[in-house]
Amino acid sequence: KNLQVKSPHSCKLLRKSGIYRNMIMIKTLYCIVFLQEKMKKYLLNPLLYFFCLTVISCGKNDNTTYSTNIESSSYSDNGTTLTITVNSSKYYIDGIQTKSLILKKGYTYYFDSTDSTTNNHPLFIGTNSSGGNYTYEYTSGVTNSRTTNDTLTFVVPSDSPSTLYYNCGNHVSMGGSIKIN
Repeated sequence: KNLQVKSPHSCKLLRKSGIYRNMIMIKTLYCIVFLQEKMKKYLLNPLLYFFCLTVISCGKNDNTTYSTNIESSSYSDNGTTLTITVNSSKYYIDGIQTKSLILKKGYTYYFDSTDSTTNNHPLFIGTNSSGGNYTYEYTSGVTNSRTTNDTLTFVVPSDSPSTLYYNCGNHVSMGGSIKIN
């Protein structure tokens, strides 16, 4: 609020007493606080709104048939069938390139490799991500390993390692990781 002093003598008295200085400081602080509130309202809030829109609009996969995004899955349900295809020397699971999987001990998973693109790409589960040979092949709970045109079945054992990999027996660096919980 504006404080007006009408008498010149009172004005001199205020300047000498230091009250005048305090009033100027209070007025300056009020202006700073007022400007901060306006900046927050007119500058900061729109920036936050823009950032949130950007994150929301960029955070999801567009579900194209052959996405180049590397994504992780949540737990796959017991009995889930995962569709395996090959494109540009990479495995795709359900249309996602080298998708990282999270599987649960005791659950059964079906890796459907019946698509013609998997010919010449024998699918197996291993303890190493390299592929290209079967040196690190993991066979516990696995039926129909090394398939090129059938379904690999994986019943995750209770003593399974915490990380496994799906690989191609003929080529390196085609597969992805499998986290076991």
